[in-house]
Amino acid sequence: MAQFLSRTMEEVRPFLASNGGPVIVLQIENEYGNIEQYYGDDGKKYAQWAADLVKGMNTGLPIAMCQQQGVIGVIETCNGFYCDPHDPGLPYPSLFTEAWSGWFQAADGSPGHRPASDLAYAIAKFVAEGGTMWNYYMLQGGTNFGRTAGASIATSYDYDAPISEWGFPRQPKYNLLQRLHAVLHKYEPAIVENEPLQWWSQAVHAMPGLSVHPYGGKVIFLVNANTTMNYTYSVNCTGFAKKIYVPLWSVSIVDGKSC
Repeated sequence: MAQFLSRTMEEVRPFLASNGGPVIVLQIENEYGNIEQYYGDDGKKYAQWAADLVKGMNTGLPIAMCQQQGVIGVIETCNGFYCDPHDPGLPYPSLFTEAWSGWFQAADGSPGHRPASDLAYAIAKFVAEGGTMWNYYMLQGGTNFGRTAGASIATSYDYDAPISEWGFPRQPKYNLLQRLHAVLHKYEPAIVENEPLQWWSQAVHAMPGLSVHPYGGKVIFLVNANTTMNYTYSVNCTGFAKKIYVPLWSVSIVDGKSC
């Protein structure tokens, strides 16, 4: 493994951000923490050894490990349908390395499906609560051929992605995420320049699942994690109060000045 990674680094090094390239973070292992327990102390030693191996290559870049705890000197990242950046096990900054857009298709099963609104909700909630980076898994589906698919997985790796394995936009998922990205980009300066706050007003306390996250007074995220209740929340805009309807299991993004 050390020989393989050393040779790989020879190919990758010119593309690292420390050398003017586009690669800004390196990852070693993938969800090893899910099986580490089966190897006892040796599992823990291996995880730390793998991280130290990459750190010893002097890349000048941060190193990430997903679904992995207890390793010194790496950023732990999250894979899943949802990611909470305030999870005590996830040191800040929180990176969402795999935001699952769907699921594998079993060799004897039907294609998996994740509603577009639910994927958009997961990303908006992650940003609202201080998440700093996310990556879709998958953004575009693919295809395995012959016997190259994983065990019990169909050769189609479409994954209900925003872009299908054939390269076509999957609607409404593609357009909805495009609209979400446009809104987040609009408020990007406020989001990256301010730590998210959390308002716990008396009204929020009376609304289980609702939380309010303002960024420097310029943009406000209203997160309703309740699965059964819709809410109307009064936002204090510039010089007046405005009532915002926040449907169940949704995130409303509000301009902090004009509302």
